[in-house]
Amino acid sequence: MGKASAQGGTWDAIVIGAGLIGLAVARELNGGGLRVLLVEQGEAGREASWAGAGMLAAEQIPEPSPLRLLALASARMYAEYCAQLRAETGQDVEYRQIGTLAADGTVWPDHCVDNRRLVAALRTATERRGITLLEHTAVSAVSPAGGGWCVRGGEREWVGRQVVNAAGAWAGQIAGAALPVRPRKGQILAVQGPAGLLPRVRMGEGVYLVPRGDGRIVIGATMEDVGFSKALDPRQLAALHARAVALAPAIAGLPVVEQWAGLRPGTPDDLPLLGAIAPGLWAAAGHFRDGILLAPVTAKILAALLLGVPPDFDLKAFAPLRFGTAPADGAPRAGANHGPA
Repeated sequence: MGKASAQGGTWDAIVIGAGLIGLAVARELNGGGLRVLLVEQGEAGREASWAGAGMLAAEQIPEPSPLRLLALASARMYAEYCAQLRAETGQDVEYRQIGTLAADGTVWPDHCVDNRRLVAALRTATERRGITLLEHTAVSAVSPAGGGWCVRGGEREWVGRQVVNAAGAWAGQIAGAALPVRPRKGQILAVQGPAGLLPRVRMGEGVYLVPRGDGRIVIGATMEDVGFSKALDPRQLAALHARAVALAPAIAGLPVVEQWAGLRPGTPDDLPLLGAIAPGLWAAAGHFRDGILLAPVTAKILAALLLGVPPDFDLKAFAPLRFGTAPADGAPRAGANHGPA
């Protein structure tokens, strides 16, 4: 492949975005024998991947949705996936099969994971595999380059035989590889209680509570169309907290230990973008609420595509160009259905 370095050179694959999706894809491609460069505009895993609550609610995706089969497959992969990461890194990501109790009494056989621990484990795995990670390097454009693709970040350029846009909420901002993705903000908070206070995930109207092993309880989340703003609104957070207390009175009086916001990568139909944008240029973006859940199966699918192996899934519903050519700003077209607000 020729000389390659963080300053430039040629790579088998370049992955744009080092959230959970990008990290998982890079690790899988490395396992397939490819030399991978991972480019991240900020700090790896510190956007939507860090902001989420870690629910793995595949069973709650309704039967008509084409996402259901993909989500169930990824959920089935999770136990082994986390076990492999622990063996590889020595880090426990707190994967648990504790179920979800809905307000109407229904118990869903959902799983959960500490997504921040998962970020840390995947980052460690990529480092130990020798995958080059460039942080604080925003990719501005992708363009054809002699049978491959030139990726431009600032004044630097890299060439990849294949390139994956896994840039999360920013996947629509890359000239030449823009996708119809827009940010959907979610505000979240966490309270600290004793371990075991909530034995299951709790879910009600407009709120969910995800317990961690140390007693921390993550409470989410709003759904807002406000562009790339991550500003916190004390009134909305207070309303979210009130709904949580109404659903689980046992948390009343627990101290609020953190409040934050993240940007979900939404698409016009709220389904992911998985597959070819052009020959050798791929999408792994637009996972909306399900990026944590879908990380293992997305990595498996992208590795198959880049290695020229037919994937195990019908990807027609997730074709990146199903809406036509992406608008320059990545925004969905007028009249698009964004689902519940």
